[in-house]
Amino acid sequence: MKWVGECVVDDDMWSVLMHDRDYLAERNFEQLTCEQQLAVNNELSLFWSSEKPPVALVKSNTIIVAGRPVELRTYFPIDDTEGQVIVWVHGGGWKEGSLDGYDRLMRILANAARCPVVGIGYTKAPKAQFPSQLGELRSAFLYIAEVLFPARTHRGIAGYSAGANLTLAALSACSDELGRGYFERACLACGVYGYDFDTPSYRQYDDGVFGSSKARIRDLIETYAPGAVDRRDPLVFPVHTRQDVCSDFLVVSAEHDLLRDDSHKLAGCLRTQGNRVSRLEVPGVTHIFLQRSMRLPIANRVIEDMALYLTGL
Repeated sequence: MKWVGECVVDDDMWSVLMHDRDYLAERNFEQLTCEQQLAVNNELSLFWSSEKPPVALVKSNTIIVAGRPVELRTYFPIDDTEGQVIVWVHGGGWKEGSLDGYDRLMRILANAARCPVVGIGYTKAPKAQFPSQLGELRSAFLYIAEVLFPARTHRGIAGYSAGANLTLAALSACSDELGRGYFERACLACGVYGYDFDTPSYRQYDDGVFGSSKARIRDLIETYAPGAVDRRDPLVFPVHTRQDVCSDFLVVSAEHDLLRDDSHKLAGCLRTQGNRVSRLEVPGVTHIFLQRSMRLPIANRVIEDMALYLTGL
Protein backbone atom coordinates (compact mmCIF):
# COMPACT_ATOMS: atom_id res chain seq x y z
CA MET A 1 0.00 0.00 0.00
CA LYS A 2 1.15 3.56 -0.71
CA TRP A 3 0.51 6.72 1.26
CA VAL A 4 -0.72 9.64 -0.86
CA GLY A 5 -1.15 12.53 1.53
CA GLU A 6 -3.40 11.06 4.22
CA CYS A 7 -4.78 8.34 1.90
CA VAL A 8 -3.59 4.74 1.79
CA VAL A 9 -3.77 3.62 -1.84
CA ASP A 10 -3.56 0.08 -3.19
CA ASP A 11 -0.17 -0.44 -4.90
CA ASP A 12 -1.73 -1.68 -8.12
CA MET A 13 -4.18 1.21 -8.10
CA TRP A 14 -1.28 3.64 -7.75
CA SER A 15 0.51 2.02 -10.69
CA VAL A 16 -2.64 2.44 -12.77
CA LEU A 17 -2.90 6.11 -11.80
CA MET A 18 0.75 6.70 -12.71
CA HIS A 19 0.27 4.95 -16.05
CA ASP A 20 -2.69 7.19 -16.84
CA ARG A 21 -0.85 10.33 -15.71
CA ASP A 22 2.11 9.52 -17.98
CA TYR A 23 -0.19 8.55 -20.86
CA LEU A 24 -1.94 11.91 -20.75
CA ALA A 25 1.25 13.89 -20.21
CA GLU A 26 2.88 12.32 -23.28
CA ARG A 27 -0.04 13.60 -25.34
CA ASN A 28 0.00 17.12 -23.82
CA PHE A 29 -3.55 16.50 -22.64
CA GLU A 30 -4.05 19.88 -20.96
CA GLN A 31 -3.23 21.74 -24.20
CA LEU A 32 -5.72 19.78 -26.32
CA THR A 33 -9.16 20.93 -27.40
CA CYS A 34 -12.21 19.38 -25.73
CA GLU A 35 -12.78 17.12 -28.73
CA GLN A 36 -9.14 16.03 -28.74
CA GLN A 37 -9.27 15.32 -24.99
CA LEU A 38 -12.37 13.21 -25.52
CA ALA A 39 -10.58 11.20 -28.21
CA VAL A 40 -7.54 10.63 -25.96
CA ASN A 41 -9.74 9.53 -23.05
CA ASN A 42 -11.51 7.06 -25.33
CA GLU A 43 -8.16 5.70 -26.54
CA LEU A 44 -7.06 5.25 -22.92
CA SER A 45 -10.30 3.44 -22.12
CA LEU A 46 -9.77 1.09 -25.06
CA PHE A 47 -6.24 0.33 -23.86
CA TRP A 48 -7.57 -0.83 -20.49
CA SER A 49 -9.91 -3.23 -22.27
CA SER A 50 -7.36 -4.58 -24.75
CA GLU A 51 -6.73 -7.89 -22.96
CA LYS A 52 -9.88 -9.88 -23.56
CA PRO A 53 -10.76 -13.01 -21.57
CA PRO A 54 -12.35 -15.58 -23.90
CA VAL A 55 -16.12 -16.03 -23.97
CA ALA A 56 -18.25 -18.43 -25.99
CA LEU A 57 -19.76 -15.78 -28.29
CA VAL A 58 -20.23 -12.03 -28.69
CA LYS A 59 -23.33 -10.96 -30.62
CA SER A 60 -24.54 -7.48 -31.58
CA ASN A 61 -28.09 -6.27 -32.17
CA THR A 62 -29.25 -2.75 -32.96
CA ILE A 63 -32.55 -1.14 -32.03
CA ILE A 64 -33.75 2.29 -33.17
CA VAL A 65 -35.02 4.65 -30.48
CA ALA A 66 -36.24 8.12 -31.49
CA GLY A 67 -34.32 7.77 -34.73
CA ARG A 68 -31.03 6.89 -33.01
CA PRO A 69 -29.32 3.48 -33.27
CA VAL A 70 -28.65 1.81 -29.92
CA GLU A 71 -26.36 -1.22 -29.90
CA LEU A 72 -27.14 -4.15 -27.63
CA ARG A 73 -24.01 -6.28 -27.33
CA THR A 74 -24.38 -9.70 -25.74
CA TYR A 75 -21.53 -11.67 -24.18
CA PHE A 76 -22.28 -15.38 -23.86
CA PRO A 77 -20.22 -17.16 -21.20
CA ILE A 78 -18.18 -20.28 -21.74
CA ASP A 79 -20.34 -22.09 -19.15
CA ASP A 80 -23.97 -20.95 -19.46
CA THR A 81 -26.44 -22.07 -16.81
CA GLU A 82 -29.27 -20.95 -19.15
CA GLY A 83 -31.42 -19.45 -16.43
CA GLN A 84 -30.56 -15.77 -16.17
CA VAL A 85 -29.45 -12.64 -18.02
CA ILE A 86 -27.66 -9.50 -16.82
CA VAL A 87 -27.99 -6.01 -18.28
CA TRP A 88 -24.93 -3.74 -18.13
CA VAL A 89 -25.01 0.09 -18.34
CA HIS A 90 -21.51 1.52 -18.81
CA GLY A 91 -20.01 4.64 -17.29
CA GLY A 92 -18.11 7.59 -18.72
CA GLY A 93 -19.70 10.74 -17.35
CA TRP A 94 -22.60 10.56 -19.82
CA LYS A 95 -20.38 11.86 -22.63
CA GLU A 96 -17.52 9.33 -22.66
CA GLY A 97 -17.23 5.57 -22.35
CA SER A 98 -18.37 2.88 -24.75
CA LEU A 99 -19.17 -0.80 -25.00
CA ASP A 100 -15.68 -1.32 -26.43
CA GLY A 101 -14.15 0.35 -23.39
CA TYR A 102 -16.03 -2.04 -21.09
CA ASP A 103 -15.57 -5.12 -23.25
CA ARG A 104 -13.17 -6.75 -20.80
CA LEU A 105 -15.42 -6.09 -17.80
CA MET A 106 -18.47 -7.59 -19.51
CA ARG A 107 -16.50 -10.71 -20.45
CA ILE A 108 -15.41 -11.23 -16.84
CA LEU A 109 -18.95 -10.56 -15.62
CA ALA A 110 -20.50 -13.05 -18.06
CA ASN A 111 -18.10 -15.86 -17.24
CA ALA A 112 -18.33 -15.31 -13.48
CA ALA A 113 -22.15 -15.10 -13.58
CA ARG A 114 -22.40 -18.03 -16.02
CA CYS A 115 -25.09 -16.21 -17.98
CA PRO A 116 -25.27 -13.72 -20.87
CA VAL A 117 -24.47 -10.08 -20.21
CA VAL A 118 -26.07 -7.49 -22.50
CA GLY A 119 -24.38 -4.10 -22.68
CA ILE A 120 -26.47 -1.12 -23.76
CA GLY A 121 -24.70 1.35 -26.06
CA TYR A 122 -26.83 4.38 -25.19
CA THR A 123 -26.30 7.69 -27.01
CA LYS A 124 -23.84 9.95 -25.22
CA ALA A 125 -24.16 13.64 -24.43
CA PRO A 126 -24.31 16.18 -25.91
CA LYS A 127 -25.56 14.35 -29.02
CA ALA A 128 -28.50 13.29 -26.89
CA GLN A 129 -29.44 14.79 -23.54
CA PHE A 130 -31.69 13.98 -20.61
CA PRO A 131 -34.16 12.32 -20.68
CA SER A 132 -33.31 10.70 -24.04
CA GLN A 133 -31.01 8.09 -22.49
CA LEU A 134 -33.74 6.94 -20.11
CA GLY A 135 -35.99 6.25 -23.10
CA GLU A 136 -33.22 4.29 -24.78
CA LEU A 137 -32.71 2.18 -21.67
CA ARG A 138 -36.46 1.53 -21.42
CA SER A 139 -36.59 0.30 -25.03
CA ALA A 140 -33.49 -1.80 -24.47
CA PHE A 141 -34.93 -3.42 -21.32
CA LEU A 142 -38.07 -4.44 -23.19
CA TYR A 143 -36.18 -5.71 -26.26
CA ILE A 144 -33.85 -7.79 -24.13
CA ALA A 145 -36.73 -9.34 -22.18
CA GLU A 146 -39.18 -9.81 -25.06
CA VAL A 147 -36.95 -10.51 -28.06
CA LEU A 148 -33.43 -11.53 -27.07
CA PHE A 149 -34.14 -13.59 -23.94
CA PRO A 150 -37.88 -14.17 -23.46
CA ALA A 151 -37.28 -17.48 -21.68
CA ARG A 152 -34.89 -15.97 -19.13
CA THR A 153 -37.19 -14.37 -16.59
CA HIS A 154 -34.49 -14.02 -13.94
CA ARG A 155 -32.96 -10.66 -14.78
CA GLY A 156 -30.27 -8.61 -13.07
CA ILE A 157 -28.97 -5.16 -13.92
CA ALA A 158 -25.73 -3.35 -13.14
CA GLY A 159 -24.48 0.17 -13.79
CA TYR A 160 -21.19 1.94 -13.16
CA SER A 161 -20.57 5.65 -12.57
CA ALA A 162 -22.90 7.60 -14.92
CA GLY A 163 -24.29 4.19 -15.87
CA ALA A 164 -25.33 3.63 -12.25
CA ASN A 165 -27.10 7.00 -12.30
CA LEU A 166 -28.88 6.10 -15.55
CA THR A 167 -29.82 2.67 -14.23
CA LEU A 168 -31.39 4.01 -11.05
CA ALA A 169 -33.18 6.82 -12.91
CA ALA A 170 -34.49 4.48 -15.62
CA LEU A 171 -35.82 2.00 -13.05
CA SER A 172 -37.74 4.84 -11.42
CA ALA A 173 -38.98 6.36 -14.70
CA CYS A 174 -40.17 2.99 -16.02
CA SER A 175 -41.63 1.61 -12.80
CA ASP A 176 -45.27 1.70 -13.89
CA GLU A 177 -44.55 0.01 -17.22
CA LEU A 178 -42.06 -2.60 -16.05
CA GLY A 179 -43.70 -3.47 -12.75
CA ARG A 180 -42.42 -4.82 -9.46
CA GLY A 181 -39.76 -7.49 -9.70
CA TYR A 182 -38.91 -6.90 -13.38
CA PHE A 183 -35.28 -7.00 -12.27
CA GLU A 184 -34.54 -9.36 -9.41
CA ARG A 185 -31.35 -7.61 -8.35
CA ALA A 186 -29.48 -4.42 -9.18
CA CYS A 187 -25.84 -3.55 -8.63
CA LEU A 188 -24.97 0.16 -8.56
CA ALA A 189 -21.29 1.09 -8.53
CA CYS A 190 -19.72 4.50 -7.87
CA GLY A 191 -22.64 6.50 -9.19
CA VAL A 192 -23.75 10.14 -9.13
CA TYR A 193 -27.00 10.04 -7.16
CA GLY A 194 -27.47 13.36 -5.35
CA TYR A 195 -27.08 17.11 -5.78
CA ASP A 196 -25.20 17.73 -2.52
CA PHE A 197 -21.68 18.78 -3.57
CA ASP A 198 -20.57 19.55 -0.02
CA THR A 199 -20.32 16.05 1.42
CA PRO A 200 -17.12 14.97 3.27
CA SER A 201 -15.95 12.95 0.26
CA TYR A 202 -16.52 15.85 -2.14
CA ARG A 203 -14.48 18.10 0.15
CA GLN A 204 -11.73 15.53 0.68
CA TYR A 205 -11.17 14.64 -2.99
CA ASP A 206 -12.02 17.92 -4.74
CA ASP A 207 -8.34 18.58 -5.52
CA GLY A 208 -8.42 16.26 -8.54
CA VAL A 209 -5.45 14.18 -7.36
CA PHE A 210 -7.46 11.03 -7.97
CA GLY A 211 -8.88 12.11 -11.28
CA SER A 212 -11.93 14.29 -10.77
CA SER A 213 -13.27 17.37 -9.02
CA LYS A 214 -16.52 19.01 -7.99
CA ALA A 215 -16.28 21.39 -10.96
CA ARG A 216 -15.83 18.52 -13.41
CA ILE A 217 -18.82 16.62 -12.02
CA ARG A 218 -21.02 19.72 -12.30
CA ASP A 219 -19.80 20.28 -15.87
CA LEU A 220 -20.61 16.69 -16.84
CA ILE A 221 -24.08 16.96 -15.34
CA GLU A 222 -24.69 20.24 -17.16
CA THR A 223 -23.65 18.65 -20.46
CA TYR A 224 -26.02 15.73 -19.90
CA ALA A 225 -28.94 17.66 -18.38
CA PRO A 226 -28.69 21.46 -18.73
CA GLY A 227 -30.13 23.25 -15.70
CA ALA A 228 -30.56 20.06 -13.67
CA VAL A 229 -28.38 21.23 -10.79
CA ASP A 230 -30.52 24.34 -10.25
CA ARG A 231 -33.84 22.54 -10.57
CA ARG A 232 -32.65 19.44 -8.67
CA ASP A 233 -34.39 17.14 -11.08
CA PRO A 234 -35.20 13.85 -9.27
CA LEU A 235 -34.43 11.73 -12.34
CA VAL A 236 -31.02 13.37 -12.76
CA PHE A 237 -30.36 13.03 -9.01
CA PRO A 238 -32.31 9.83 -8.23
CA VAL A 239 -31.13 9.27 -4.67
CA HIS A 240 -34.68 9.67 -3.28
CA THR A 241 -36.66 8.15 -6.17
CA ARG A 242 -39.02 5.31 -5.36
CA GLN A 243 -37.66 1.93 -6.48
CA ASP A 244 -40.42 -0.55 -7.30
CA VAL A 245 -38.92 -2.34 -10.31
CA CYS A 246 -36.27 -3.93 -8.10
CA SER A 247 -36.12 -4.42 -4.35
CA ASP A 248 -32.68 -6.02 -3.86
CA PHE A 249 -29.58 -3.83 -4.30
CA LEU A 250 -25.82 -4.05 -4.00
CA VAL A 251 -24.25 -0.58 -3.68
CA VAL A 252 -20.53 -0.53 -4.48
CA SER A 253 -18.28 2.42 -3.64
CA ALA A 254 -14.57 3.21 -3.88
CA GLU A 255 -12.79 4.47 -0.77
CA HIS A 256 -10.95 7.32 -2.52
CA ASP A 257 -13.77 8.76 -4.61
CA LEU A 258 -15.45 12.12 -4.25
CA LEU A 259 -18.73 10.29 -5.06
CA ARG A 260 -18.29 7.85 -2.15
CA ASP A 261 -20.79 9.58 0.15
CA ASP A 262 -23.41 9.57 -2.62
CA SER A 263 -23.31 5.77 -2.41
CA HIS A 264 -23.59 5.85 1.39
CA LYS A 265 -26.66 8.10 1.19
CA LEU A 266 -28.23 6.01 -1.56
CA ALA A 267 -27.89 2.82 0.47
CA GLY A 268 -29.63 4.50 3.39
CA CYS A 269 -32.47 5.82 1.23
CA LEU A 270 -33.04 2.43 -0.39
CA ARG A 271 -33.21 0.77 3.03
CA THR A 272 -35.69 3.38 4.26
CA GLN A 273 -37.96 2.38 1.37
CA GLY A 274 -37.90 -1.22 2.63
CA ASN A 275 -35.49 -2.63 0.06
CA ARG A 276 -32.83 -5.22 0.76
CA VAL A 277 -29.49 -3.47 0.49
CA SER A 278 -25.95 -4.80 0.66
CA ARG A 279 -22.94 -2.49 0.62
CA LEU A 280 -19.40 -3.04 -0.59
CA GLU A 281 -16.82 -0.30 -0.12
CA VAL A 282 -13.55 -1.21 -1.82
CA PRO A 283 -10.49 -0.03 0.14
CA GLY A 284 -7.50 1.67 -1.41
CA VAL A 285 -9.03 2.37 -4.83
CA THR A 286 -10.33 5.37 -6.77
CA HIS A 287 -13.42 5.96 -8.88
CA ILE A 288 -11.99 4.39 -12.07
CA PHE A 289 -10.95 1.07 -10.54
CA LEU A 290 -13.53 -1.23 -12.17
CA GLN A 291 -12.58 -0.12 -15.68
CA ARG A 292 -8.90 -0.80 -14.93
CA SER A 293 -9.25 -4.52 -14.13
CA MET A 294 -6.51 -5.43 -16.64
CA ARG A 295 -3.87 -4.40 -14.08
CA LEU A 296 -5.91 -4.35 -10.90
CA PRO A 297 -6.59 -7.72 -9.23
CA ILE A 298 -8.96 -6.20 -6.69
CA ALA A 299 -11.16 -4.95 -9.56
CA ASN A 300 -11.39 -8.46 -11.00
CA ARG A 301 -12.48 -9.78 -7.61
CA VAL A 302 -15.15 -7.10 -7.25
CA ILE A 303 -16.52 -7.80 -10.76
CA GLU A 304 -16.75 -11.48 -9.83
CA ASP A 305 -18.47 -10.57 -6.54
CA MET A 306 -20.96 -8.46 -8.50
CA ALA A 307 -21.65 -11.45 -10.77
CA LEU A 308 -22.26 -13.74 -7.80
CA TYR A 309 -24.59 -11.20 -6.22
CA LEU A 310 -26.58 -10.61 -9.42
CA THR A 311 -27.14 -14.34 -9.94
CA GLY A 312 -27.90 -15.07 -6.28
CA LEU A 313 -24.87 -17.31 -5.91
